[in-house]
Amino acid sequence: MIRGSTPTFTFLLPADASSYNGIDVNFTQSGSMVLLVPKSRLTAAGRSVSFRMTEEESLLFTDAAPAEIQLRLALPDGGVLLSEIRRLAVRRNNFEA
Repeated sequence: MIRGSTPTFTFLLPADASSYNGIDVNFTQSGSMVLLVPKSRLTAAGRSVSFRMTEEESLLFTDAAPAEIQLRLALPDGGVLLSEIRRLAVRRNNFEA
């Protein structure tokens, strides 16, 4: 991901998105939460959910460490599923001084 860009993130779920009471996407960096994306910001289509990060949101990350992404799925019975943590390189853009 390049700081200042507007990347779209797409995730494949184990079941249809409507099966979950909640879906959150958590972005951390260096052990601190940088961005929490709630279900209301996600676009769902069957087993796929996606969202487009804003320029301002991508500028919240530094290029000093990779970002980590994890999905949290809230089940109707009160259970919670967590995805594996995925790492994403963060790069500065050519316009930054």
